[in-house]
Amino acid sequence: MLATKSDFINRKNNTVIFVESLLFLSGICRILEYYQIVVERLPTFDDLFQTDCLNSIFICEVASKDMEIKAKSILKNDSSTKVIIIKDELKVNEIEAFVDLGVKGCLQSDLDEVYLVMTVKQVHLGNLFIDYRFTNEIFREYKSYKKIHKQRYTVDLESINTLLTRREYEILTLLAEGCTNNQISERLYISEKTVKNYVSNILAKMQVQDRLNAVIKGLRHNWIKIDAC
Repeated sequence: MLATKSDFINRKNNTVIFVESLLFLSGICRILEYYQIVVERLPTFDDLFQTDCLNSIFICEVASKDMEIKAKSILKNDSSTKVIIIKDELKVNEIEAFVDLGVKGCLQSDLDEVYLVMTVKQVHLGNLFIDYRFTNEIFREYKSYKKIHKQRYTVDLESINTLLTRREYEILTLLAEGCTNNQISERLYISEKTVKNYVSNILAKMQVQDRLNAVIKGLRHNWIKIDAC
């Protein structure tokens, strides 16, 4: 017998990916399958409530305007479900609303496949992942809310210098400004490949999964600050 919505409660630990484009949905499936991630494509959103699968990854097409209400519907019925939103266009206020609902991943659809795969893997483990290209805007919002530009504090350079090289720290500060790899390469006159290598080293040394969490950790430990613009 098929499970009803009332049966779909709090224990399935599934991950659901919302994609607004059917064409892009097919592309994501191919990418995940290439990286040996098993994903089940759902013909309709309501099919999610009819599955008895546990600890699985599903993907379905959801119109952009319906993503928030459908994410709320899933999380209300099963708080263990991890939801990933993939949209052609995202705004910071949308990300904030999704995260407030309990959504674990927010990405724009033009993200590179390596970051996409990493996001799906980490969200499935229960971690929060936000498209790193929103780092600058998110922290501008955070800065405004906390009014940290009015605070007077000294960056703890001694601690961070024992963890990162001078060049790595320089790149970390640029990540805090929301710079992309391409922008960093232009600022520092180094190749984009070299920037990627530095970023990988930074994440490994700081023991974080992505650049956004590297910036968050840097702020928490007073290793960096975001200057008022």
